[in-house]
Amino acid sequence: MRFCFPWLLLLLPIFAGIAITAFYLLRKGNSRLVLFATPAILKRAGLVSKTDGSHGPRFSVLPFVQLSLLTAGLMLLVIAAARPQWGKAEMLESSRGRSLLIALDVSRSMLVSDVHPNRLERAKVDILDLIADLRGDRAGILVFRGKGLMLCPLTTDYAFLRQAVDGISVDSAPRGETDIADAISKCLVGLEGASGDNCAILLISDGEDLAGRAQRLAKSAGERGIPIFTVGIGDTSGASVPSPDGKGTMKFGGKDVKSRLTESTLKEIAAASGGVYIPLATSGTASTTLGAIYRQHLTRIAAEEFEEMLANRFVERYQLFLIPALVFLLVAAMLSKGRPSSPKRRVGVMLLLALLMPVILKANEVPSSPQATSTRDLRTAYNQAVDAYAGGDTTNAAAILLPISNRRDFPEAAELYGAAEFAKAFDPALATNAAGRVEHLSKAALAFQTSMADSTQDERKLRNLNRAIIALPALREEARIAAVMAKEEKTPPPQLISRMLNTQREIYQRQEMLETNSNAAIRIDGYEELAKKQQSNIDLWIPLTPALTDPSVLTNEAHRAEMQKALDNMQSRMVSLKDALCNLDKTTSETSALSENDIFSLWTMVAEPPALIDEDILCETNVVESPLKPKWRTRDSGQTALALTTLFAERFPKWAENYIQQDAQRRQQEGSTNAPTFTEENVAKINELLEPLHWIQQDTCKQTNITEKVLGASEALDILYKIRDLLPKDGNGGGSSQNQAQPEQNQEHKKEQEQNQEQNQPQDQNEEQHEKAAEEEKKEDTPQDVEEDLRRALQREREHEAEKQRQRREFPMSPNVRDW
Repeated sequence: MRFCFPWLLLLLPIFAGIAITAFYLLRKGNSRLVLFATPAILKRAGLVSKTDGSHGPRFSVLPFVQLSLLTAGLMLLVIAAARPQWGKAEMLESSRGRSLLIALDVSRSMLVSDVHPNRLERAKVDILDLIADLRGDRAGILVFRGKGLMLCPLTTDYAFLRQAVDGISVDSAPRGETDIADAISKCLVGLEGASGDNCAILLISDGEDLAGRAQRLAKSAGERGIPIFTVGIGDTSGASVPSPDGKGTMKFGGKDVKSRLTESTLKEIAAASGGVYIPLATSGTASTTLGAIYRQHLTRIAAEEFEEMLANRFVERYQLFLIPALVFLLVAAMLSKGRPSSPKRRVGVMLLLALLMPVILKANEVPSSPQATSTRDLRTAYNQAVDAYAGGDTTNAAAILLPISNRRDFPEAAELYGAAEFAKAFDPALATNAAGRVEHLSKAALAFQTSMADSTQDERKLRNLNRAIIALPALREEARIAAVMAKEEKTPPPQLISRMLNTQREIYQRQEMLETNSNAAIRIDGYEELAKKQQSNIDLWIPLTPALTDPSVLTNEAHRAEMQKALDNMQSRMVSLKDALCNLDKTTSETSALSENDIFSLWTMVAEPPALIDEDILCETNVVESPLKPKWRTRDSGQTALALTTLFAERFPKWAENYIQQDAQRRQQEGSTNAPTFTEENVAKINELLEPLHWIQQDTCKQTNITEKVLGASEALDILYKIRDLLPKDGNGGGSSQNQAQPEQNQEHKKEQEQNQEQNQPQDQNEEQHEKAAEEEKKEDTPQDVEEDLRRALQREREHEAEKQRQRREFPMSPNVRDW
């Protein structure tokens, strides 16, 4: 038992003392009345109940009863006000409301002061006005600039929502060109768990969409039934954007940057999604507010029922004290003036007690979770599912049981649902569909776990759960292999190895950068991202290993065994590297370099001449730019270039012959009259260039003088460029897929660098969640300690947010990016 307000119990001894004093004074007063009034007078006044006898007048007990009832009633009121609680119950709270996600533009154009004090501050004030009008609706806040960032997911915690809004500034989102499309996309992700008919997006912006991709995303929102209510803020005549340092105006291309409300963009977004465009107040129309917009438009969206399970809540018991207190006080009031024998008063008291008795008995019950379906309906549905399951119709049985499978008060439904899903997972029709089997088996395991909520020692249920859990890892691995094979089965091995080499090089280079980064959050996110890339690289071994050890390709059994052993070693090294990256091990760059060297050796075995020349050029370029620092830690660039030239010379004649023949056949089939782009003349010229190239590279490798080494590499580069120009340009016959993929990877790498600050957010949120969880575990702390801990947690949160905003503000950008 506990009290929410235990300090109120201090009133109990005070009331007890007052009651004892009143009893004493009443008794003493009665003894004095005998001295001043005759027994007959006292009886007529109703103060005595008997006047004859040798013991003198007997005073009525009703005043004492009335005082006792009054005292008891007041003391019970005090106990009820202290809110006594005992016992715990698992309650399911239901509420109805809408899901509203607010997307706020925080680009620098929102600092324009055509709205007082500026667009951003005006929007924040109106969002707070909107929050005040929310009644049970879930709301979230997302800010966007170069990219969108979710500050607060959907919640009914309006205090936290207000706190998130208060801290919004132009540095709350990553810098860059205003991208409304990215904001809409992230809003749709944030509304994934809610019904589309009960959701809406409130987009607040000046309408300047520098990326220009918003209409397509708005149409996608409309297809999901999620309207976007666009709110335009600002003046159509426009005004200058203040500079980042606050001195003067922002300039781009030598001219002042002016921002104006672009209503056309916002109207198109609203129309495409089925929403409405509403112009918010400018300096001349200050009557429009988001609260008014909410009441006029957003409340028309249908409300949906939200349910939240609250486990082990203390049960309120104040009713057990409040209702008797009221009864006692009422009876005490009716017994006033010494006339207790009135029939009307007696009848009134009895009727009142009769009416209050059911309420008192009801208050003594432990509240249970509200159930929408009666026990009879549950049993009927369960019996129907049993009949369907017994008849082999597991699909229909699972469909019947699904709505009631999560009810803890009906574990039979969860157990039977798990059995139905388990049977579906091993249906012969799904023998080749590993992903579908994993889905059904996961549902079965979850259902078996739910059925054990109140019977953890039930051997039969535990056996069912173990059967489902044990089979899951193998099925998941089978599903992963099937997915990779379906995606990569038709990709040629040289192309797979080339992609693997590019990815491994990217991991190696980014890992070296992360090791020198002092920002722990960026380093952690970077390692996690590299671990994912490493896993995708490991997956490529699934289609690659059978292709490289195919008996039709390697007819010698000993060679096949040797190749299989080498591939296993390479794969094992890559798995070790992935585990080290997952563990945030900063000493794995050597392993990463060895993995890159393993794949490079494999790549040289299958690479075709055009790809060899491209790699040769990269190696010689590295010698010219960094003669003292090899690009790859495990090998010398000059020696590698010489080896690649040797491989090219060995493979080029046969490759050129095959290419000329295939090109002639293709041109004949197409009826082309154009002259071939690669002929025997090209072959002869390349062969002439190979001999001097070979001698130059050999001489360069022997040089110890840096200047001579660079000059030799430059001369070799000139010859390599000539050879590449003589090779076919159409990519037929095996052009360098490695270098074709390089620009895309560079763009992806640049994009990831720009999003470094955005990637910090999940990590910071995880740290904050761990801190809050630690605070909740300290239940025995004094209120002062809890208050101090909360103050420190809030201070750390503010410091985190300030650091993130500083990094976004100082993150370097390209000078041609329109950051407003």
